[in-house]
Amino acid sequence: MLIRSRTRGMTLIELGITLVVVALLASLAVPGWQNQVHRTRRSDAITTLAQLQQAQERWRSQRPVYASGLGNDGLNLPAVSPAGHYDVGTSVLPDTAHRDYRVTAIARGAQADDRLCRWLVLDVDAGQLHHRSGPDAQLANTESQNRQCWKS
Repeated sequence: MLIRSRTRGMTLIELGITLVVVALLASLAVPGWQNQVHRTRRSDAITTLAQLQQAQERWRSQRPVYASGLGNDGLNLPAVSPAGHYDVGTSVLPDTAHRDYRVTAIARGAQADDRLCRWLVLDVDAGQLHHRSGPDAQLANTESQNRQCWKS
């Protein structure tokens, strides 16, 4: 006597339910994962800004003013962070170049989706260091948001 086992696949309804569950789980996981990726990439900016700060201090130790740029007439450093996630720069105001400067990192590429922390700025004002951040050049983050942006 021949016994046949009945193999049964998924019905169309079961397949549909499975796809809905997978889509729901993905919609919950992806934003958290993207936030973690952005946070990790911010370390590229923070490290680069610290290096620019050190370069500015070395420059100032040999000259009466801070460097006004990154090019050949300035710090002679690249205008992009090592991992390529940020455009970086430095600036001074002519009247206060002997005591103040700013180093800036602006998110680029996929990192520009890090909306809250798109801009990271170190301001040195008469020896006082100020960390600033924001979604744009206004650097309008609250103190709590600012701490979140600078925590890598």
